[in-house]
Amino acid sequence: MGGGGSKCTKRDFIDPKPSVDMNVGITVAGSEGCKECSLSFPLGNTASEVVLTREKNTIVIVPLSPLAAIFNGKQAVFTVLHLYHPAPLRVEGVQADAVLECRDQNIQLFIPINKSAGEGGTSIDFLNMIAAQLNPSTSAGLGIVNKDTKMYDYPSVHTGAEWALTRLVSGTDPYFTWVNSELEQYTKLDLVCERYIGWKSKTGAQVIYFQNPVSVSAEDVEALIRTTGPVMPGDVLGAVQHPLYSAGEPNNCKPRSPKLKLPTIKMNKRFNDFIMFFLLFCGMLLAIVFAIAFVNSDVLKSFAAGLTRLFAWRTPRPGAETSSAG
Repeated sequence: MGGGGSKCTKRDFIDPKPSVDMNVGITVAGSEGCKECSLSFPLGNTASEVVLTREKNTIVIVPLSPLAAIFNGKQAVFTVLHLYHPAPLRVEGVQADAVLECRDQNIQLFIPINKSAGEGGTSIDFLNMIAAQLNPSTSAGLGIVNKDTKMYDYPSVHTGAEWALTRLVSGTDPYFTWVNSELEQYTKLDLVCERYIGWKSKTGAQVIYFQNPVSVSAEDVEALIRTTGPVMPGDVLGAVQHPLYSAGEPNNCKPRSPKLKLPTIKMNKRFNDFIMFFLLFCGMLLAIVFAIAFVNSDVLKSFAAGLTRLFAWRTPRPGAETSSAG
């Protein structure tokens, strides 16, 4: 009799491929809280002039001074911005009218845009100078290609000295983040008769997708829509995998009233001892004065007379014993 090997047939158990339904979009409830998310924008990072062109249905914005953001200590430099409609993802079931996408090799930053309903704010005129250039019927307005070059033109636009991403968003605004990459399978556990296979992300850019759309002029969004066609979500984003959510900090909160704090007086030991001696001396002096006043008062005299009358019945009257004996 000889020993035999394993008679089982090896089976693979493959985890479901993780992703977010692009038809549903991203939600706070469907995301995990991000414990180590830190986003900021350098102060004074502005671009007073940009060059425009077009790639298919996207308006390409090239700032002459690159814009930047810092995520978890790593700086992203945005030399190219993309403006298109509509926003590629729904957030809490609502799809924004358009989006401004800033990208470098490490970060894709999405700022959803909505038509203003009349409210103001620093974002309202952000696209004014760019939208004023757009014209669906001319090559200079990027509506059609130049008949001579067979390419889109490259008009230059003066945006103003304060044109910056911080007019739209800040690092304290809420956002979602995930890695925009493909998934590949890997073996989690390999046993004699069973193999367990999971999924992991390949290297890709970190996506930062702001939760709340910013408001810009409705006319500016309409100019974009008239000039360019819609962009499909799959052309700019892969499947959303394991989104994290950074809640940011609340805005427009009433300032808290400052707590009243009594001033503190620092005293050295010698001064402390002097104060204690003075208080004790005053207390003893008051006690002596009170005792003297009480002794000389009518209250004490009445009290003494009452005690005398109380014990007087026990004292025999003169001649009482003699009368009794006779």
